[in-house]
Amino acid sequence: MEDLLVPFYALGPALFGYALAYLLRRPDDWAGPALVLPLSALLTALMHRWGYRKFEQCATVMRLEARLSRYGGLCVGLVSFVMGYFWLVD
Repeated sequence: MEDLLVPFYALGPALFGYALAYLLRRPDDWAGPALVLPLSALLTALMHRWGYRKFEQCATVMRLEARLSRYGGLCVGLVSFVMGYFWLVD
């Protein structure tokens, strides 16, 4: 079960980063990103809280692995923001 949380760690921040980049590059088309931003922020917060709690309950997983996967997911959001920002250049 814990292995399935790693993609969800990255999904919320990646959606948030891309939606923010889209909103900054194309502010006149704000309806889509305005819906995705709060939903992806909520998904990020819930998955990180729930996933970190699950990792702490698992005795076989080291704390370093849990932290790396957690903060690695947040880095995916930052990378997707930067890539999306420059990819959406007109």
